[in-house]
Amino acid sequence: MMNVNAIVRPVIALDIGGVVIPYLDDIIDGYIQRTIGIDKSTFDTLWSRHAPNLVTGRVSEFEFWRTLESELGRPIPTAGELFMKQYAPNLRINTELLEILSSYKDRLDLVVFSNSIVPYSAYNRTMGIYDIFDRVFLSEEIGYMKPDPSFYDYTIRELDVKPDQIIFFDDRQANVDVARDAGLQAHRYTSNKALLRRLPSLNPRGI
Repeated sequence: MMNVNAIVRPVIALDIGGVVIPYLDDIIDGYIQRTIGIDKSTFDTLWSRHAPNLVTGRVSEFEFWRTLESELGRPIPTAGELFMKQYAPNLRINTELLEILSSYKDRLDLVVFSNSIVPYSAYNRTMGIYDIFDRVFLSEEIGYMKPDPSFYDYTIRELDVKPDQIIFFDDRQANVDVARDAGLQAHRYTSNKALLRRLPSLNPRGI
């Protein structure tokens, strides 16, 4: 039950891929397809069938690749390196956005709402990407992935706030739409400037 006596502070929830760091899926997916010798259609089919279990933490990375090997009928020798081979060298952090929001930490709570997998989130932690956030909600840890409504139900309960107290930014419209249905103030991220315009009380100069 929500604490009605708590001081109401805005909760700014950010997606990671496509907001805090660049969207890397196309680069990584293309590399995996070339390395293991499958076309995009085959990869997309396998990914849509098996990735939800990986992204929600139901299977490990090792189990995920063993399942793909079984479907392909052949081994994938470099499987343990495929996700990180392109993730680490292409990672860039949106430091401008994090620095701006960090300067308002006395007036808001900053949280992560992210679909992720263990190798990515582990690397993000070593890079300090989550350091300024008050709470971090990762799909592989909570067992739900966006845009499943259960992701938002879970985070609302854990944050102990009213849904409309959460201002959420994600680069994928489907995630934004379901978040709005759950009562969040949800917006599609397009740029730092556009995001800040959605926060007039924190951005009085209209940057």
